[in-house]
Amino acid sequence: MMNDSLNTLRRFCPIERSYLVIVLLALLLSCILFTKAHALSSGQRPMDMLYNAADSDGNGLISETEWHTVMQKRFEEIDTNNDSQVSLEEMAASRETAKQRFRAMRQSGGAR
Repeated sequence: MMNDSLNTLRRFCPIERSYLVIVLLALLLSCILFTKAHALSSGQRPMDMLYNAADSDGNGLISETEWHTVMQKRFEEIDTNNDSQVSLEEMAASRETAKQRFRAMRQSGGAR
């Protein structure tokens, strides 16, 4: 597979290869800088925030009881009409709400 990639790269002329390398390096650098900036601005990654919220006893592990508790709370949040069922509309609305919460957490510097 590596030889196939090298053969594909050799098909480009030297100038095209140079541009390709520059673009790939710029993409890699922007990803690294974005990740670092996000980590500095929030202090925590979203996954860390979710994990810490689920770990209610703070022992660094999520037990089955903690998992079920979090999932039950999440279901109740999504089921806005309290009919014990989640519709596609409720799920979509929940997704938008979750996006807004993550933005707010990042801006405030941590989980609420």
